[in-house]
Amino acid sequence: MSASESNQNKRGRKTKQQRSLVTRESILEAALRIYAQKGFHGTNSKEIAAEAGVSIGTFYNYFTDKKELFLEVMRRHVTEVTEVIELRQRELERQGKFHSEGMREMIEAVLAAHYLSPEFHREATAMELTDPDVAAVTAEYKKENMKLVVGWFHRYRDKLRVEDVEAAAVIVSLAMEEVVHMITISRPPVQPERLISGLADMLSKYLFKDTPRKPGASNSLKGSPPAKCDL
Repeated sequence: MSASESNQNKRGRKTKQQRSLVTRESILEAALRIYAQKGFHGTNSKEIAAEAGVSIGTFYNYFTDKKELFLEVMRRHVTEVTEVIELRQRELERQGKFHSEGMREMIEAVLAAHYLSPEFHREATAMELTDPDVAAVTAEYKKENMKLVVGWFHRYRDKLRVEDVEAAAVIVSLAMEEVVHMITISRPPVQPERLISGLADMLSKYLFKDTPRKPGASNSLKGSPPAKCDL
């Protein structure tokens, strides 16, 4: 085989790989739209293939069934959510805002991440309660997210009022998740702005030394040994 033929074959393989990636991406994007609109149980593989503009045979060349596809869409979604939050976290650190001033901005970053596809997030959250595979993906995401928060807290322990950073990470994550989910995937009983402000105020007073507290307020964590947490 001549050098020219070899180069042509390499270009051909590269073009084929690129087309394959484009097709797979089309299926994933179509699946996100369909699952967000109709839910996992309300759709089928043929509908997703049609939305992606591919044949059902092509669909099965990339995914075994709609369940495997749903899990892949979910992994991509939580990765995108994490990337948005991490990007904002790094920016706040660069600006020196690891204190009460930055808490509201962090909450807003988490909100922005969840607004990437609130309808799909709602469906994934519902399926987490009934499907062990979806629950496993969610559990892994939460575990990795908790490690990030714990690492963040450890880097700035001198600014924290709390001493048990592992417990603080769990408390902060749960509080943010509950409020953010209420705003993005359900109907909050009061205006979102009031919830954001209240959450920022509560977490700032709980976490940071630079947040004033009312006279006589005590820190129940002070003096207690930090609990061990397998994260």
